[in-house]
Amino acid sequence: MTNLSVSVTLTPELRLVQALKDAGIENPASVAKLTVAGTMTDDDFSFITEHMAETLQKLNMKNATLEENRIQMYYSKVLTSVILPASLVAIGERAFSGCPGLTSITIPDGVTSINCCAFSGCRELTSITIPASVTCIEWCAFLNCASLTWIDVNCDNACYASVDGVLFNKNKTTLVQFPAGKPETAYSIPNGVISIESGAFDCCRLTSVTIPDGAASIGYGVFDGCYTLTSITCLCPSPPETVGFLPYLLSRCRLYVPQKWLHLYRNAEHWKGFECVPIKKKDENFRK
Repeated sequence: MTNLSVSVTLTPELRLVQALKDAGIENPASVAKLTVAGTMTDDDFSFITEHMAETLQKLNMKNATLEENRIQMYYSKVLTSVILPASLVAIGERAFSGCPGLTSITIPDGVTSINCCAFSGCRELTSITIPASVTCIEWCAFLNCASLTWIDVNCDNACYASVDGVLFNKNKTTLVQFPAGKPETAYSIPNGVISIESGAFDCCRLTSVTIPDGAASIGYGVFDGCYTLTSITCLCPSPPETVGFLPYLLSRCRLYVPQKWLHLYRNAEHWKGFECVPIKKKDENFRK
């Protein structure tokens, strides 16, 4: 594995391919650590994908500027560490979804949006911090991040909050993401949660989940990839709205509900596919 470290400064007229040549690098695949200043374009990221994806391990763009202040990484197989530009305002759709080895990234203050599937498939990412500036995190931003154990949120963020490493909206009425790598096998969604976002529990290691009585909606694919999940307890007096569950979940997971509402679940679209089991009386009140 190469260990060559290179620093280049780009201009609107000077692209990465030529800057590397000017630095004496004829084979871009020999570069393991790259520091870039100046203006980066989509062409530069495409070049990284096409010519450096198998060898580039660290990318420092702290002093770079991006077109539209938005990043799109495409694909980099062995990339482990990224320092983003200080001027960045958006992490684009699937920006790092082709970076399965990414272990370290710091989202700079000033980023306002993290788009759909931005970190999807970053299987080695263990933790991430959401800065105060972020106002929008689109669905499945952290899809299939199998090692992610903790999502932290700056306490000054006006839109999001973290509770024990789980991502919620600020007033904690929406559960946005349960980190897939959290070691817990059982989780009770806090009282006060009304909605659960699409993919919120994607690929988690849980065996049981309890949904509080105020939950009204459950997003698409909320339990996709949860192959160890065998028990869902739902305390809602009426079945929450949902678009459905995958067949493998229906076949292997029991649904526990209070006896007095059992008939509603057994007749509700999407929920009736579960084996519905009444909760024992003492368990119905344990969240009260």
